[in-house]
Amino acid sequence: MLDEAILAAICVAVVVLVFLAVWKLWHCLAWHTEQKTCQPNDANQPLIVQIEPNEVTEQEVLGLETGQTLKRRAVPSLQREDSNRRIRVAQVFDSGVVVEEDHKQTKLSRGSTISLEVVSGPSAGASAVCYPGQSLAIGRLPTNNLVVNDAEVSGRHACIKWNSQSSAWDFVDLGSLNGTHVNDQLVSLDHSNGGSARKPSLAIELASGDIVLLGSSSRLLVHIHENVNGSRSDPTLSACPIEVGVAADPMALRRGGKRLPMEDVYFYEWPLGGLLEFGVFCIFDGHGGAAAASAASQILRQNLHDMLKVDSRREEVIRSADAKDVLLDAFNATEAALEYDYEGCTATVLLVWLDASRVIHAQCANVGDSACIFSVDGKYISMTEDHRLTSLTEQTRMLEMGKQLREGETRLCGMNIARVLGDKFLKEQEVRFSSTPFVSDVLQITQECKALAVMASDGLWDVLSQRRAVQLALEVKEGQGNTDGVISKPVSVKSIAEMLINKARTLRTKDNTTVIVLDFVDKSTRT
Repeated sequence: MLDEAILAAICVAVVVLVFLAVWKLWHCLAWHTEQKTCQPNDANQPLIVQIEPNEVTEQEVLGLETGQTLKRRAVPSLQREDSNRRIRVAQVFDSGVVVEEDHKQTKLSRGSTISLEVVSGPSAGASAVCYPGQSLAIGRLPTNNLVVNDAEVSGRHACIKWNSQSSAWDFVDLGSLNGTHVNDQLVSLDHSNGGSARKPSLAIELASGDIVLLGSSSRLLVHIHENVNGSRSDPTLSACPIEVGVAADPMALRRGGKRLPMEDVYFYEWPLGGLLEFGVFCIFDGHGGAAAASAASQILRQNLHDMLKVDSRREEVIRSADAKDVLLDAFNATEAALEYDYEGCTATVLLVWLDASRVIHAQCANVGDSACIFSVDGKYISMTEDHRLTSLTEQTRMLEMGKQLREGETRLCGMNIARVLGDKFLKEQEVRFSSTPFVSDVLQITQECKALAVMASDGLWDVLSQRRAVQLALEVKEGQGNTDGVISKPVSVKSIAEMLINKARTLRTKDNTTVIVLDFVDKSTRT
């Protein structure tokens, strides 16, 4: 009797297992079929977009806990139609106005610049720029390059990367909960059944004018700016009163050897987020990776913009001709938002602004060993402080803390610098680390001044002194004539930056090197 009961139980168990296996196989086949229908069969086929905005109630947003992503109700529809290989984008803005535009799919030149602008949703007006060799992270967390404060946007929602093989920008959904559409084409995988195994989507190539929809309300407009003759195209410098040149090289440990991973990140913008009087120029040197440096560049930029867009703070900076409090607050807020335990970076940030008389004011803040030096009418002015452990300033700071260096101690937790952003775990273990920046005095540059500045990461300063670097830059800039008295074509600031990179390479620097050269000669006098 007992044997019959056991046999019956085994038979029931086998039947249940077979049923579950069949059900699972049917579910997987259905999911696979759905994914195939969401992928275009022909990359040349156009898309007709129908965007149907979904409303999110205030109760749902208020009930959202920190770190959670609100699950939306519906997915916008997708329709296809042949019309000469063109993409038709219908933009639905908060005002309800629908603007339709046609965009041709075109191949991009190497070195194209991409910028994203949030045109609808809670973060409308936010923007970010990305250059070849860099990546741009998008999400709700402040560590992203483009922060979208939308309850339906995941903490790490998506990213954009430059594809050197196809010379195009690729978009990848990072496994977001509420999904992503590009021109109403679903690019994310289906995670509606929950589970922790969220996988990134396949890459989709972006074109200028594309609309990226995160969740159901945050729409991002894509702008791609092609470069001329391989140089960087930068729409943010159209109103800049300064000529800017940049060059960067990851370098190699030895001549002809494998190139180092690039952990330098630089960023510059004029006007700063629409603030016509202000511009910012930054270099961030990462260690342990480039992620912390990339995040810091965007977070610090956003903090500066948010503080200066407050009328009272902006007017006080211009009235007093001093932005020290703004720079200190921006660094402190960036450090607080930078959630990196085992990565960090140095930061050198030059804030430049114009007063009512068109006098240029420049003030620099830094942590670490990147540096900025000016030449103004032949006078050399260092705008940064060296925060290596061998520097007198850091040894004095630690002595005042009662935590002076021990005899022979040249590193803290393996690092030769004592001031950094990030590295939260190291700072818990070693109290002598600091994120408080040195802030320079304000430098005033009138239109009559001859002023040139060199900013660079430590790859240059390891093999060249600050004074020598500026001397070389001035020699190249001023060497515009020959022995016959014929004036040659003016030397560009980009050529000066490239010359300094080549000099560092010749002197065999063993670190990533980034150089920004700023020429403060009035551009209206140029021919």
